[in-house]
Amino acid sequence: MALLEPEVYHDIFTRSSLAILIMDYDGDCILDANMAAELLIGCPLEELLVKPVSEIYFPDDYQFDLASHDKVIAGNLPFYHSERRLIRNDGTILWVLITSYTVRDSSENKYVVSMLEDVSARKAAEKYLDHVSTHDGLTGLYNRAHFDTEYQRLSFIDVLPASLFVLDVDGLKKLNDAKGHKAGDELIKSVAKILKRVFTSDEIICRIGGDEFAVILHLTPAERAAELLLALEHARNEYNAGKPEYPIHFSIGSATARTRSETKRLLPIADGRMYEMKTMKKNQEKVAAAGNR
Repeated sequence: MALLEPEVYHDIFTRSSLAILIMDYDGDCILDANMAAELLIGCPLEELLVKPVSEIYFPDDYQFDLASHDKVIAGNLPFYHSERRLIRNDGTILWVLITSYTVRDSSENKYVVSMLEDVSARKAAEKYLDHVSTHDGLTGLYNRAHFDTEYQRLSFIDVLPASLFVLDVDGLKKLNDAKGHKAGDELIKSVAKILKRVFTSDEIICRIGGDEFAVILHLTPAERAAELLLALEHARNEYNAGKPEYPIHFSIGSATARTRSETKRLLPIADGRMYEMKTMKKNQEKVAAAGNR
């Protein structure tokens, strides 16, 4: 079978809709690029030929697949795929799927060929799906599924001592019945804002039910948990002092685990303490109501 003329192969390379870079043996210098690569990177060929490859990719991504690169160069791997963030000339960042392999010329000189496909839309969709699968739509906090996963992980990861808060919003059902679910939703969002004020992004703040929240705190002894409990009550009191239309009241239970075996008891202990507080409040309300008759 007759081979195509070299000009035809070059034409295929030039007109390919897939971005292609041809680099030296080390993969540091670009020797040639097609029009699709110029468009993808937003850089004309004459600039690409003097631009180090390290400037094209996001710094954190550039080094991560060097082991695969070396295997391809050594002939131990026919090609490899990787996903990296590419920095366009205008500063925007794209996710690209890269397929890299080596070719040789008649003098046995090796060159690295990388084909780049823009996968930014897929990465954005994956990020969105991951977010909605782990976050509560109303508050933006983590949801029950994520809480369950992180709670189970406490038995396997080195984050002890670990503490847990369980919080139940008082009177939400009454508010929903009297003012409608929109008023209840606003109250729930206000509780979420208070939790975000008190706890940092290192803590795992979750909405685990309609009126229930939980916070998992890694590397948090009981003494620190007690300080955070006071900070949470202070933040709630500050909020209520602003005379909102619907003041916030909640019942809280907490527990701390110092060993991995104790982590399995965190939720039932914190839950039990939260319900004890809720029961005590209800009894106090009954006594107060009886005294006003």
